[in-house]
Amino acid sequence: ALFYIAGTLQGSLADAFQWLGSQGKLVLFDFSLDPERRYTIWAGVIGSIGLSIAMGATQGTWQRVRACRSVEDAKKAYNFSALFYVLHLFILGTGLALAAFYHEHPLSADVIAELAKEPDRIFPHFIVTELPTGISGLMIASIFAAAISTQNSALAEAADVTVHHLYERFVKGASETHYLWVARLSIVVWSIVFLIAAVYFSRFSAEGLLDLTFRLPNYVYGPIFATILLARYGIGRFPSFVTGFVVSCLATAAISASNVSFFYWCHGSGLIMFFIVWALDRRPLERSDIVTLQARP
Repeated sequence: ALFYIAGTLQGSLADAFQWLGSQGKLVLFDFSLDPERRYTIWAGVIGSIGLSIAMGATQGTWQRVRACRSVEDAKKAYNFSALFYVLHLFILGTGLALAAFYHEHPLSADVIAELAKEPDRIFPHFIVTELPTGISGLMIASIFAAAISTQNSALAEAADVTVHHLYERFVKGASETHYLWVARLSIVVWSIVFLIAAVYFSRFSAEGLLDLTFRLPNYVYGPIFATILLARYGIGRFPSFVTGFVVSCLATAAISASNVSFFYWCHGSGLIMFFIVWALDRRPLERSDIVTLQARP
């Protein structure tokens, strides 16, 4: 898509970048201190720290680490995966290219009104109406393939957590065949849950897919962030974790209602859960193996 747009632009790339700059689309850093503003430098620095820590402990990451043969292989795989974040630059570049393309080839008023309801449809619209037939078919097929593989991984992760971390706590000593049957059944149940969630959150499609991608995980990334701290210091039992999780979700809803940017939800709700579980558990922090620095004489 990028190469096709670059080849069809009537002006030069320099002219395209000049126009994008005049529209404020090339602004790299926003230093605003307003907590309601999204995508500021502070959201990137502060928000990304908590999100990165929480994402490193998600079930998806844990499954990939467990699939490695050794600790060293797991470290290499985890570090190597960071290189693929460069692909996000191509996604951003595609958005800039679309803006430049439709500046030279304006859409009709009817199409603009339709796309304004669901802005994320602009790229599929471009694929269907502008790309050659063969290429557009491959693009649509790749989008469906990526979506299916992503959902497949999510369902497998949900089934794994359901069976190994919940079901086996109450049903112990059953056969592997029984647990396999429960895992398959849980995939069906989680598929229904995902479908209901997709239908519900489709009403927020006007916000854009990118905002939803960052917003929704923050309801659980806070508790995950807190769980890492609690596990490190040896605090908490299952009932206190459940209580802390519920309070953390309520705190996230309250922060969301105050229009604070979703990049900050993880830290606030995570710390609330940490102190709630700590208060209920009332055990001293386990400080062994923590590196301390001693002053030189």
